[in-house]
Amino acid sequence: MSKAFITRNLGVGLITLLIALVSGGLLYLRGDQLGLNTPALKIVVWIVSMVGVIWLLNLIRDVKQGTPPQKVPNAFRGKALSSEEPSYFWALKSRARRRYGYFWRFKVRILLVTGKKALVEAIAPGLTTQHWLEGHRTLLLWGGSLHTEPDAAQLAALRRLRRFRPLNGIVWALTEQQSAQPVWMDKALRMLQKQAQQLHWQAPVYLWQVCHSLWSQAGRVTQAVGCFLPERCTPDRVETQLR
Repeated sequence: MSKAFITRNLGVGLITLLIALVSGGLLYLRGDQLGLNTPALKIVVWIVSMVGVIWLLNLIRDVKQGTPPQKVPNAFRGKALSSEEPSYFWALKSRARRRYGYFWRFKVRILLVTGKKALVEAIAPGLTTQHWLEGHRTLLLWGGSLHTEPDAAQLAALRRLRRFRPLNGIVWALTEQQSAQPVWMDKALRMLQKQAQQLHWQAPVYLWQVCHSLWSQAGRVTQAVGCFLPERCTPDRVETQLR
């Protein structure tokens, strides 16, 4: 074992130890300001950061020694380049980071709102034109109609936005007439299945029935009526829940 080898690895070890001590101290003293309110969360973040530091130091060492990093196969590279991130994702990430801190992904619920534009505008005005709305620790994203093919670029951007849980749920706005058409509903359900396959995540779906009133509702407090239904729910259970 050469002296140069021992010196090089000793230097890497000292740098790693120094980074570990500094990062641990910063997380202990300033972690609460970053949204890390519990010791367990601070430890998890410290471990993840140290794994990244060790990987980066090893990569730098391999490059200096003439060992090139593993190349990404052309097939995967082509797929990655083909899905461009929608431009509005930069704005929503910047807004969420300013309001909720660097770890906003752990604090905000992300909901994908789908359905016809007029129905979506009735429950979330401005969403179809701005593509996203944020408030009360909830981020709404416009997902388009369920009778068109899923937006592959948007779903790919969602996976990168929050990898551990891309969506908290899907809100599907529809009318009573639409829900009574089996063929119409079946096509929409197939689009939901395609979304889940491309997103690699099965999010719960919330049906929002949009009703039209025969008289003016001006001055009246808006109230949403609904209920939660368990998995594999039977018609009898649905009727009981709605009473």
